[in-house]
Amino acid sequence: MKTAFMTIALALSFFAIAQNETPRPVQNQVHSSFIQLNTSQQGLSPNQIFSDVYQLTPDENLNLVSELQDDLGQLHKKYQQLYKGIPVEGAQVTLHYQDNAPTMITGYFAEIGQLNVKAQVQNEAALNRAKTKVNAKVYAWESGHSMHMDMEEPEGELVVFTDNNGFVQPKLAYKIDVYALEPLYRADVFVDATNGDILFENPRIHDADVAATGTSSYNGNVSFTADQNGTTYRLRQVADGIETFDLNNGTNYSNATDVISNSINFTSDPTAIQAHWGAEQTHGYFQQKHNRNSYNGSGAVIRSYVHYASGYVNAFWDGSRMTYGDGDGVNYGPLVSLDIVGHEIAHGVTEYSANLVYQRESGALNESFSDIFGEAIENYATGSNNWQMGTDIGIGGSGAIRSMNNPNAFGDPDTYGGSYWKTPNCGTPSQSNDYCGVHSNSGVQNKWFYILSQGESGTNDIGSNYNVSAIGIDKAATIAYRNLTVYLSTNSTFADARAGAIQSAEDLYGVGSAEVIATTNAWYAVGVGSEYGTIGYCNSAGGNSSYEWIANVTVGAFSNSSGAAGYTDFTGQTINVNAGQNYSVSLSPAFSGSVYQEYWKIWIDYNADGDFDDAGELAFDPGSMSSATVNGSLSIPAGASGITRMRVSMKWNAAQTACESFSYGEVEDYTIDVGTGGGGDVIAPSAPGSLAASSITQTSANLNWTASTDNVGVDHYNVYVGGSLQGTTTGTSYSVSGLTANTTYTLTVDAEDAAGNISSASSVNITTAVVPDNTAPTPPSSLSASSITQTSANLNWTASTDNVGVDHYNVYVGGSLQGTTTGTSYSVSGLTANTAYTFTVDAEDAAGNTSSASSVTITTSAAVDNTAPTMPSSLSASNTTQTSTDLSWGASTDNVGVDHYNVYVNGGLIGTTTSTSASVTSLSANTTYTMSVEAEDAVGNTSGSVSINVTTLSGGGGGPVVLSADYFESGWDGWSDGGSDCARYGGTRSWEGNYSIRLRDNSGTKSAMTSSSYDLTPHNQVEVEFYFYPNSMENNEDFWLRYYDGSSWVTVGSWARGTAFNNNAFYTSTVTLSNANYAFPSNAQFRFQCDASGNGDRVYIDQVIITGSTVNNFMTPTGPVVSINKLKSGNADQRAFDENELRVYPVPAHDYLNIETDLEVQRISIYALDGKMLIINEGDDLGDQIDVSALLSGAYILRIETEDEVITKKFTKE
Repeated sequence: MKTAFMTIALALSFFAIAQNETPRPVQNQVHSSFIQLNTSQQGLSPNQIFSDVYQLTPDENLNLVSELQDDLGQLHKKYQQLYKGIPVEGAQVTLHYQDNAPTMITGYFAEIGQLNVKAQVQNEAALNRAKTKVNAKVYAWESGHSMHMDMEEPEGELVVFTDNNGFVQPKLAYKIDVYALEPLYRADVFVDATNGDILFENPRIHDADVAATGTSSYNGNVSFTADQNGTTYRLRQVADGIETFDLNNGTNYSNATDVISNSINFTSDPTAIQAHWGAEQTHGYFQQKHNRNSYNGSGAVIRSYVHYASGYVNAFWDGSRMTYGDGDGVNYGPLVSLDIVGHEIAHGVTEYSANLVYQRESGALNESFSDIFGEAIENYATGSNNWQMGTDIGIGGSGAIRSMNNPNAFGDPDTYGGSYWKTPNCGTPSQSNDYCGVHSNSGVQNKWFYILSQGESGTNDIGSNYNVSAIGIDKAATIAYRNLTVYLSTNSTFADARAGAIQSAEDLYGVGSAEVIATTNAWYAVGVGSEYGTIGYCNSAGGNSSYEWIANVTVGAFSNSSGAAGYTDFTGQTINVNAGQNYSVSLSPAFSGSVYQEYWKIWIDYNADGDFDDAGELAFDPGSMSSATVNGSLSIPAGASGITRMRVSMKWNAAQTACESFSYGEVEDYTIDVGTGGGGDVIAPSAPGSLAASSITQTSANLNWTASTDNVGVDHYNVYVGGSLQGTTTGTSYSVSGLTANTTYTLTVDAEDAAGNISSASSVNITTAVVPDNTAPTPPSSLSASSITQTSANLNWTASTDNVGVDHYNVYVGGSLQGTTTGTSYSVSGLTANTAYTFTVDAEDAAGNTSSASSVTITTSAAVDNTAPTMPSSLSASNTTQTSTDLSWGASTDNVGVDHYNVYVNGGLIGTTTSTSASVTSLSANTTYTMSVEAEDAVGNTSGSVSINVTTLSGGGGGPVVLSADYFESGWDGWSDGGSDCARYGGTRSWEGNYSIRLRDNSGTKSAMTSSSYDLTPHNQVEVEFYFYPNSMENNEDFWLRYYDGSSWVTVGSWARGTAFNNNAFYTSTVTLSNANYAFPSNAQFRFQCDASGNGDRVYIDQVIITGSTVNNFMTPTGPVVSINKLKSGNADQRAFDENELRVYPVPAHDYLNIETDLEVQRISIYALDGKMLIINEGDDLGDQIDVSALLSGAYILRIETEDEVITKKFTKE
């Protein structure tokens, strides 16, 4: 996706494909890029269409990524291919609709086969591998270099990487956007996720309000729009989002400055004026001519930077902005001419539409579309154009750099495969080989656009004479724009561009219009496809003929030997055959080294309609692969005649289609002349085989046999009854009638060809039935339907009776036979939802007598609603008392409608409501409850639930209530993981138990842990107590406790190394908040956040206890009350009881638990097994006895804390 302006800049290595060290690359099948849907497919859903066309496996699916309804009202749906849920790079298809019916698929679908999608290389290692490859000094995401781009260090996206030309086996890879400023480089780098190899580099750098006026570099005095900033004016246009900046001959975008003028007449910087005016004209062109708002179609700001570096002979688009050098002052001036500006910004249009990959034919098309729009924009802005790219920038006699009306003048081809053409299959694309011809081969579509716009007659490089009528540059550009934005995709070829251009012309101007004829003939003029109105066969070729090719084709007396090629047109050689004759076939491969398995096929277009799709046109298929010469027979149908096309195809390792382009092998086309023949046919057919009689009645019998063979062909079969001719047939079955009951007959069949040669006869003896059965069964009774779904129903009935016996039952749906059964039930499928059907069942005996029918009418179920409502939002509690609280929430939405909301307390359903509020009663005082609400629709689909913790008021008024006590031993305990710099840690840096939460560095909320919501409305004071262990924190590096007051986050505590703590020691801290200074809402939250530098600074948070209380005589501080105490260095010693130093009894406990110890106990607490704190004694409340009478029977945890250790023990309560 680079333009010719990079050819005059420093050499940059953007692109590489890893080569397998095997005798040859592995083939990857890529499907056709233009697929016309047949009538039966047009009635299918998108998923059914894709399954039918691509034969999807369970690992493959296509996800809808965008929908576009164009200016013609046609719908285009784009789908991304996924393999085991991972995107397949470059594999997107578009489903095109006309009159609401799908008609065509464009784009590429890759067959992946079997691939392990578990990455062996971590994301960070992949980025380091990519950075090692680039080896840059400065990256755009580094501090001070990301002006207007908001770039962060890239994270690789896991993709399935495929080489879209079939040369590299699919691989799991990281796709990483690497943008370097020194040296200049931007590309999507693909890193193998299994071994870290660099697979591919796809370059993304592409070379090339108030009314105001100014003097431009190349277009004189021009008018444009600037903005007023105080008393000065800047090159910024607010309405359309066009901004121009001055880099002042530097390369750091953060140092760029505005281009300023003291009046609305800008005169100081013609280069900047030229770039700004050019960008404005480009925006106006796409807006007015193609209804496109900016390069991305969504109004993106177009930013231009002029005066890049010194003596820089280049201009480039980097995926988000334009950059222009000043030239070298000798051969080139500033690279801001109008066609260059339009060319470069048009790369953005391509990137946001077809996104043509920058290699081989797709890269050449990418370059060409920018040239096309560069000229169209020049014509739009000035009223004329000279069909030369970059003429204005040349000084010192350097002139233009590319010509559209005469590409040969600059060494570029004007004909596909003609002079100066560079083969797209050149090996590994790289800058040294022009990425297999992206700049030079762009001349082919450039010449097409010129011929279509201006008209021309002549003879091209491959000897084709052409005469094309002009349609004008506006119509030609409109066709090109629709082709680029609607029909082409990442890996499109010139053949795709031709097909898409013709389809675009038909969409815009009608089938058979002058524009369609000119579009078709202009492509013919540049060697792509045939003239309008002539038969043009589809392309088929092998992409790489360096390993094997077709060496010899022999049909009867005709023989042709040839050398290595992917495709050869031998239509100048004619194979003469006669209708109705067989010819021997010999097909020989040749190999440059190793021998490979090849599949051969021959097609003949017998009806000369320009395709090989009709019945019988696959003339030869051996059915298997071989590495040796394949021999066989070619049978020419008796009715064939005339001169037509024969195609011989040899493909490596798999069967092919007539219009397939594959990686290895060759295709050859010949002319074949089918005559009427002569000499007479004297060879009789073989005798019919396996003659048998069935369905024998008293008057008839059915005969069946296997087909005879003949050197020309069997014309018909003669059927005899007792030596008398009964009749003839061209098939291999016959129904004999007019027989007599209980009679023995000899039935004979022979074969006869068109020349009258008759085979030996085959015979069979039969005896007709004795007694005719003319009695029909009784009708089935009690017919009923059950298990009715959208698409099926089960039928049941009572058995019929018959004088001989019922043979089977016939089941009809709406008068059409659905099937038969010998039982008294039947499952009907394939029905349409919400539709009335009449089912009919009759009984039939072996003699064919059928009963009267029984019927039942049903209506299938309506379509199932499987879509759940959205989750309720903004759950809050208010009016909380000792025994009740009021809940309210934001309404959910549903595709049909929300039926009701379910309200849960501590996981148990307490009721439902149709409103968005509920009152919860019968609660206990001074108790924390988890309350949840979910939405449910009429069919039972339920949303996710939203939850809130609510603590009822204390019965005594004012006592502390533990809102949460979190130790992180079994998980996050309701706290949420902020991201990459937050993790649950297990080890010696945990104060209590084995686990804590590790925070590091300063990556915002990624370095934070956030609590669930708390209802603080019943409290006027809240206390947060926690323990922490700092590690590797530098002086003055800190961490915070932040509080969410219902509308915003505020910092309520901050601890810094050197003033509050030192490394590698345990600390405890308590933060106390008052509702006199902070709002206490029903959805309050707390967040611990690290604010250290990004070099592995860590703090470990443990044992977070949040307590709410109502304090009558609370002295209001000016801010939060924060205390901190150092505990000890090293890990806290949490252990079980040593009976010698501490005794707890009785066990099990009854009303009291006694504690005897000589330890200096600071706090005693009791927890439920789920971690909820139930009892706490500390300070002056400590004693040798704890009242546990309020606890229910069960198991609990006793926790005793001394100055430097934590001791735990499990006990039971009876």
